[in-house]
Parts: sequence; C-alpha cells; structure tokens
Amino acid sequence: MTSPKKKSLKEKLSSFFKTIPQTFYGPAFYASLAKRPTSKGILYLLGLHVVILIAMILTLAGFVMFGFGKIDAAIDNAANNYPEELVLTFEGGTVSSSVPSPYYIGADVFGLTLGEDDLSHLIVIDTETEYSNEAHKAHDAYVWLTKDSIYAYENENTSQVRGFSLSDVEEDGVVDKDIILTIADELKPIMKIGLVATGLFALPILLGFLFGWGLLYAFFLALLIMLLAKLLKRQYTYMQCYTIALYALTIGIAVDLIGIYLSFTVISALPTFLPTAIILLVVGLNLHASKPPSKE
Repeated sequence: MTSPKKKSLKEKLSSFFKTIPQTFYGPAFYASLAKRPTSKGILYLLGLHVVILIAMILTLAGFVMFGFGKIDAAIDNAANNYPEELVLTFEGGTVSSSVPSPYYIGADVFGLTLGEDDLSHLIVIDTETEYSNEAHKAHDAYVWLTKDSIYAYENENTSQVRGFSLSDVEEDGVVDKDIILTIADELKPIMKIGLVATGLFALPILLGFLFGWGLLYAFFLALLIMLLAKLLKRQYTYMQCYTIALYALTIGIAVDLIGIYLSFTVISALPTFLPTAIILLVVGLNLHASKPPSKE
C-alpha cells in the first residue's frame, strides 16, 4: 500500500486560501469539520494570523513609503515655528531667557490643537517667579520653565505635578532657532528608524498574543456552538465544537478588521458581544444547511 502523496507548498497555500471563504458559508465544509483533527484547526488559525501579520507589514511598508513625508513636514513645521526671538541659555543648573517673563508658547507652535477644556498654553517661560501650585494654575500652561526647574502636569485635570531640576543637565549650552533646526534634521531619520523598528518588533508580539487569546476564546466559543448544535439537533462532541470554533474565529477576526478599517466609529457603537453573535449566526446557518455528521 503506497503512502499518500504529500501536498506541495503551493497546494497547501491554495487549500488554505480556499478554506477562508468557506468559514463564512460552506455547509459541506462545516459538516466535514466533525471528522477533522483539532490540530489542523490550530494550524489554520496560526496561518491566518501569519497572513494578517504579512498584511500589516506590507501596510507598514506603505506607510514608510508614503507617510514619512508627513512626518518630515510635521517636524520641519514645529522647528520653523520656533520663535526667532527666544534664546535660552543654560549655565550652572539655571536658565536665562532672551524674552521678558512670562513668555507663553502655544500648542500651534508644535502643530497641535488644544480643545476648549484644555489649558490655554502649552509652555510658559517665567524665570523670575518662584514656583507654586497657585502660580502654575494662574499661568494656565501645561509646562512651566522656571529659573532652575521644569514643572509639568502629569494629567489633564492638573491634579499632579512633576518637577525636574535643571541641575541634572550636565552640560551648559544655548538653545535658539538654529539649534532647534539642527536637532530637527537629526531627529527625522531617528524617527523613521524608530517607527519601523517598533512596528516590526511589536506586530509579531501583538499577533502572537492575539493567536493565544484566540485559542483560549475558542474554548468558550465551543460551548456556545455545542449548545447551538443541540438546538439544531446536531450531535457534536466538545472537541468537535472546539475545532469548528477555531475555523469560525475567521468571522470574528473579519468583524474586528472591519472595525479597524472604519476607525471604530460604527463598531464601537454596537454591543461588545457583536463578533460572538455574528460567529454564532454564521455557524448556525451553516450547520442548519449541512447534513448531520454520520455516526461512526
């Protein structure tokens, strides 16, 4: 007796991509899952996450090609908006300013927009006034540069303040617009490399976590599918329902991806159990249209 011929990689990929649409509607496919080993369902779910990972990497590559120009423009805009008259001299743990105190810097300098409930200013430079909570609130600014420290609110309701002593600055120096423009030019390639490295590092970890979560979620989903199968007079064991759940997770992932595409404006307004409900609806329609598994 000859052993069955092993499928080539091309045949395996073709079979995998044919499986995806069948998880949405394929009564015969769902009927066949009763005899399919659970290990194949796990491998399918893993392959699905690998495909999503590849798609995300390609999306990141597209952002690299078309989005970096916007990053450069944002950095250049912030640097070019730095006030010409503002020169800060750091020496011996203190700072002096070329402009009269207090000097306010708005969020628009950095290309940001503050809301109606936000403070009026992003930064205030006041090297002549001693710091106090009352004075900070009176300046109506998130960050206050004093003669020897920097104070910043840690949250939006200004209930917590963190201070940084300028004595921790090891080197003396001058900050003016020319310096800011130089820093901006050096920052642009660092930002690009950092974003790409972060994406390439974070995406596999994120997809690995989601794959693990999918395996766990399938245990719960299998119970619901088992109850649904009984209502439809289909006799499935728990492990058969778990295998069905592994493939049916394709539907939930599709719902989540649609939510991401729509920026959650629609999906977030709907109940959190929506993906599970849609999975059960699709599985129910397929089981109802399929023939009961043969008793062997």
